[in-house]
Amino acid sequence: MKTPLPLLFSYDDERQFIASLSTGLRTRHSDEIRRLVEIGLPPLVSWSVLSVAIGVSPHFLNSILKNKVRYYRSFTISKGRGKKRRLIEAPRVSLKIIQSWLAHHISKSNPQCISEHSFAFIPGLNGIYEAAKIHCGSQWVLSIDLKDFFHYITSEKIVTALLSLGYRPEQASKVLDLVTLYDRLPQGAPSSPCLSNIAFKPTDDFIKTLIEDRQIKYTRYADDLTFSGNDMNFNVEGLKEEVIYRLSQHGWEVALDKIKISRHPNRLKVHGFLVHNDKPVLTKGYRNRIRAYRHLLSKNAIKPEDLDMVTGHLNYSAYIDRLND
Repeated sequence: MKTPLPLLFSYDDERQFIASLSTGLRTRHSDEIRRLVEIGLPPLVSWSVLSVAIGVSPHFLNSILKNKVRYYRSFTISKGRGKKRRLIEAPRVSLKIIQSWLAHHISKSNPQCISEHSFAFIPGLNGIYEAAKIHCGSQWVLSIDLKDFFHYITSEKIVTALLSLGYRPEQASKVLDLVTLYDRLPQGAPSSPCLSNIAFKPTDDFIKTLIEDRQIKYTRYADDLTFSGNDMNFNVEGLKEEVIYRLSQHGWEVALDKIKISRHPNRLKVHGFLVHNDKPVLTKGYRNRIRAYRHLLSKNAIKPEDLDMVTGHLNYSAYIDRLND
């Protein structure tokens, strides 16, 4: 794992950092720099202050802001096994470094800024496994996917999230300039996952109140919302309609073709795991695939270009086995 850049890059503390600023910048921004550093937020109080922090010229930052499209590489990748394509907008190295720095420290500044029901993009957490584990032993499962998740996270949602962390409006606007493309989060930027969790927290919190006292378990892994329960007589269809309606009120669009309701004794699947028992287990189809890979590997029958992919699947399977031991 790459070591994240310190909050003040090459400066030991805010006093040393403030001392490196011009007299005018110190006079205007010292108090705000101290306040933001105290709460663990990157001190993005002005472009001049940021340029000193990261050691680049203000002209370079201005070039990024005026020509953001030039600092992204856009391409599409296959979306699963279907014919649909996913748009990836990957920032170039100079912008990527800044976004990574912002994301790391914003996510650390306030643990409460991310819902307890969110399991994706959490450092040190096997989110898919842990989210599936929440639903183990359930009698029914409802899965709801959101459509174009990052692209529905608009500038307005991001600003609201940044203000809740402690940024002033003018500071939030500057962060926004560095993390958005076409007034929404780009899929492919290192800052988008962290900011998506923070921006979705009001909806996570609302869903929490919606299911309180109804003995329903809820998890969210990025754009995948999962609900489960043990009451076989529970009106799951009613819950589905209610959640879809509430999500639309919060500005999200549901991928209606991906909604799935499963009931015991039929297969209950969450994030690729079966959750019938007390631990998530890989599906029979995936385990058969792993056995086939092992056999082909033992016969040296794996193409060189496929070796990394096969090794990745084998390591993942072994990791899940260790978790379940």
